Amino acid sequence: MLLKEHLTKAILKKRGFTDAVLKKNEDIISSIKVENNNTVLIIESFLKHGEVYPALIHYLLELGYNVHLFRLEEHQKNESLCRTDFDNKRFKTFQFPIMPESDTFFELLNSYKYIFVTTLFTHDGYNFANALEKGFLKKKKKKNTFFIDHDFLSINNGLSSIEQRLFEQGKLFTLRDGIEILGHKIPFISPTWLGEYSYPEKKGKTHFICIGGGYQKNLRNFKLLFNSIDTLIQNGESNFCITFIGNTRDMLAEYLNEENEKYIKIYGFTDFQTLYKKLEESHFLIFNIDETCKEYNKYLKNGITGQYLLSLAFAKPAIILEDLAKAYKFDNCSIMYKENLVSALKNAIQLSQKDYKILQSKLEEKNNILQIQSIENLENYIPRRRIK
Repeated sequence: MLLKEHLTKAILKKRGFTDAVLKKNEDIISSIKVENNNTVLIIESFLKHGEVYPALIHYLLELGYNVHLFRLEEHQKNESLCRTDFDNKRFKTFQFPIMPESDTFFELLNSYKYIFVTTLFTHDGYNFANALEKGFLKKKKKKNTFFIDHDFLSINNGLSSIEQRLFEQGKLFTLRDGIEILGHKIPFISPTWLGEYSYPEKKGKTHFICIGGGYQKNLRNFKLLFNSIDTLIQNGESNFCITFIGNTRDMLAEYLNEENEKYIKIYGFTDFQTLYKKLEESHFLIFNIDETCKEYNKYLKNGITGQYLLSLAFAKPAIILEDLAKAYKFDNCSIMYKENLVSALKNAIQLSQKDYKILQSKLEEKNNILQIQSIENLENYIPRRRIK
C-alpha cells in the first residue's frame, strides 16, 4: 500500500469513516458528470450553513454559468433550497464527498471552470480548505478556487494559517460588506437571497421571532430577554407573542413561568421550510445578542449571525443592540436599544403599519444594493457570460 493511501486511511479512521464509506464516496464522485465547460462548483461541508449558498447559486446563474452544488445529506433533508426555483438544466445538486484527498476527487474538481468553497472547515472540524490547498490546488496548479471565510479569527489573532495564505493570494470572500483585514477591504458575497417570500401586514398582535443560540451556552442573552418579557406583561402589555426556533428548549426552561408561557412558542430545531414559514408570519426578528454573549466581538467586528442574513432576506426589522446595528448598517431599518430592551419591544408593538412598512422598504433597498454589489464583486474575478 502506498504512503498516500496509508495517510488517507489514517485520516478516515480519525474521522470515524470506514472502507465501505470510502467506497460509497468514490462511487458518488465517479457518478458526477460535468457536461459544460462553463460550470461552477459550490462546496458546502458544514452542518449549520445550509442557508449560505442559495444566494451564491442565484448570483452565478445570473452571471451566465451553470452551477453544481455539493452539500451535506442533512441539508437536502432539511430542504435548504425550499424557496428556490432554479432551472434544472443549469443547476444540479449532489451529496458532498466526504474525502477530498483522493485522485478521483481531484480529477472531478479539475472539470469545473471555477470552484467556491463556502465554509473552510467541515462539520466535524476537518480542515477542508487546507486539504484542497495542499492537494488539488498544488497538484493541479489551479488558480480557479475561491473561499468564503465567516469570521477571520485566525487572521485577527495574528496566526499564520490557511486563512492567511488565501487572504494573501486574494482568494477570500466574506459574507458582509465593510470588513477590512490588515488595511485591506475584503470583497463580499452577501448570502441574503433565499428565494421568494411574502409577509403579513402589521395589525393586531405583534409577532416576534428569535432564532438560534442553542448549540452552545451563552450565545444569546436569554435572561435579559425574559426579564423584558416579564416586565412587559407586568406593565399590562399583552398584544404580542414570541416564537423561538433552535436548540434552546432546555435553556429557556428556567425562564418560563405560568404568565409568560401564554405569549411564547418554542419549536426547537426545524427544517428550512418551517423556519421560513415562521419568519414570514413574524413582524420582527429579535437578535438577542449583546456584550454578555460569548461571540459578541466576532459578530460585531468581522462575522455575521444568521439572523443578519434572515432579517435582510425576509425584510424583518431587527430588535437589536445599537452597536451591533451600526456595525451591520441597520441603524435606519431596525429598532435599536442600548440597555432598555423593554422599551424597544414596546416601540415595536406600538409601531404603526405605515412606519413598519418604511422599515421594511429600507431593508429591501439595502438588500437589493448588497445583491447587486455581490454580483459586481464576483465579476471582478469571473467574467459574465452570455447565455446561448
